[in-house]
Amino acid sequence: MKALISSLLSDPTAGADSAHAAASLSQLGGSIKLLFLKLFLVSFVFLVIAGFFMLGGLLNRVRGTDASAFSKYIAVGTFPLGILFVAFLAASYGQFHFRVLGFIMVPITMLGGVAFARGVGALGTKLPVRPDGALGAVAAVLFAVMLVLSLLTIFHSPYMYQPSGQVSDGEMTGFSAAISHRGDATFTGLRAPGERYSDAILGFERSRDAEFRGEGIYGNYNATEENFTAARLKRVFDGPRYLPVTQAARERELAVYHGLRFPKKGFRTLESRPGVNRVQSGGGFDLYYIR
Repeated sequence: MKALISSLLSDPTAGADSAHAAASLSQLGGSIKLLFLKLFLVSFVFLVIAGFFMLGGLLNRVRGTDASAFSKYIAVGTFPLGILFVAFLAASYGQFHFRVLGFIMVPITMLGGVAFARGVGALGTKLPVRPDGALGAVAAVLFAVMLVLSLLTIFHSPYMYQPSGQVSDGEMTGFSAAISHRGDATFTGLRAPGERYSDAILGFERSRDAEFRGEGIYGNYNATEENFTAARLKRVFDGPRYLPVTQAARERELAVYHGLRFPKKGFRTLESRPGVNRVQSGGGFDLYYIR
């Protein structure tokens, strides 16, 4: 707690860290607003529903002694937790504020479910026309949609924008130089044409609109296994191609997959075939130009 107070009073980097993260996220084609909607839309809906229910309990507008008392308990109990969450968030204590939010969402989810059911029931009594089961079906569909949106965040890889230790600085530097001096040739790749790297270097929108991105060799050309040779690559392409090969990709194909799709002799032909030239090398990154 002492460290938290000190950070709030004297740490000038908390806001700067958030601004830097927002700028980096924008360069990758995302935004803070979009990320918030992906991660917290359903939680926010439940917070709003539960908030009105708690307010109704504090104003003695909730029918039922147990429901009214429960809403009051939750309102009083979550108030200090809410203050603590805001404090951790302002201090950029990333390892703590989501734990507090998760704890808050446990009673909020229960209270929001009660409020949701109460609200559907109250709406059904006020409608001039009461089609049998129609309102319940709509509520069930809405609940199912929110459940699906919540389950998507369990495997949160598509929603996260975090640095990866699997990509070296040498690879990023190599791809950046290759893209900056690419000329008119199209990029290919062993299994993918390097869209992850171009997304990071150019930004998501520019990368997706780029005309230099072709298709990977595996799955698109008959140039794998015994056909993975420089001569075969020259024949299957309808124009000049850049083929980036990282050290990590080479080790994956040879050591992990034991040359199943891309054997060692195929890599050797890239160094000795006329018309296939290594035009860039360094930092675990090789770039071949196939004419």
